[in-house]
Amino acid sequence: MLDKRLKCTIFFTLIAIILLAASFYFKNENKYIMYVDRNLSEEHISIYNTKLLEANILLDTAINNNNIEDQYDILNHIGAQYYGLGNLLKAFEYYEKASILIPEKHVSYKELFKVSVEMKNFDDAKTFIKQAVNNNPKNNNSWLMYIQFEGNYFDNSFENLNDLYNEALIKTNRNVNILSKYAIFNESFSNYKIAIDIWEELSKIRPEEDLYQQRKQEAENKLQE
Repeated sequence: MLDKRLKCTIFFTLIAIILLAASFYFKNENKYIMYVDRNLSEEHISIYNTKLLEANILLDTAINNNNIEDQYDILNHIGAQYYGLGNLLKAFEYYEKASILIPEKHVSYKELFKVSVEMKNFDDAKTFIKQAVNNNPKNNNSWLMYIQFEGNYFDNSFENLNDLYNEALIKTNRNVNILSKYAIFNESFSNYKIAIDIWEELSKIRPEEDLYQQRKQEAENKLQE
């Protein structure tokens, strides 16, 4: 009798564990967006699938040849095809494989950031874009993605974003794209004197660009209003 009760207890305990595990799985499965409909035509879907087939053949060859660099590039390429198809989960999987294969490179982390943002997994997205910036601090595009993301989803205070812009300018040796965004950023807070100085700096770096002088004049007009 005792054995029968013990068996029943074990049985129902196992059922409870299975149900709890299933509940946990589905809760996390639905926590983030795993797939988005890109509204692709059949032709475009076929193109992506063909590229996936070709890439997987190349990946097998790279693995057989123990070519790590090629494996990294191909894994990122496969991730891009899944991303194009809207399969965020598979895209994440392949970008993650690339990041594990060569963790010191920045490309896969930048792609993991993009996928995570679309998944609405913003905490992980921040971790990935910070890693991309750390791995390649001279890449102006990563910095601009990081700053825009920080402003959109985390701390959009002037102090925080100003610090990030200044760090980016130091690390990128005052990249013109970041300078332009920094000037516009200061204008949005009515810091026209700083913006004027930046537009002037840009005019000296690229005197052939009439836009910088035009933006400088506009900022001067705003300052005098």
